[in-house]
Amino acid sequence: MTAFMALMGLGPSLVAPVCVQGLFNLTCGEWHACDKVIKSLVNLPFTDKIDPRPVICNAMLNCALIFRLRPRLIEEGCIQIMETFVTRMTHSTSSLVVCSKVLYQLSCSRTCRSDMVVKGAVKCIKLLSSIVNEEIHYYCACALSKLSLDSSSRHRMIDEGR
Repeated sequence: MTAFMALMGLGPSLVAPVCVQGLFNLTCGEWHACDKVIKSLVNLPFTDKIDPRPVICNAMLNCALIFRLRPRLIEEGCIQIMETFVTRMTHSTSSLVVCSKVLYQLSCSRTCRSDMVVKGAVKCIKLLSSIVNEEIHYYCACALSKLSLDSSSRHRMIDEGR
């Protein structure tokens, strides 16, 4: 993992996309240092020559599928990152579908729900819902339904949904 980051530090080149893909590949299974990979992925910069956002979205989905990594994703700013992605990736519907799936997977963990609401998940879902896509709407509705199960967050959800 550190080798990937060191190679990417050399600047956007032919190597950078391969390094991003390598980091993604490290999220394709559960192992003890996966949280370090999450930290590396969410902090990847993007330039005109390389846009790692679609790979980052897919990596976040891989991690969201693993129960113990869900809180770590939220701690590392996954929701805020997706919010910025959603505002900038209006042309990439497949990545936006992945973002909606990540929010749904995170909302499936009772321990993550209140943190999600505090970190701005409702605002992110609202942005996603404005995109005309049935699959995105389905996952957004499922995520909101799960988030509304947390009674302590309902008032905040209503306020942020306006």
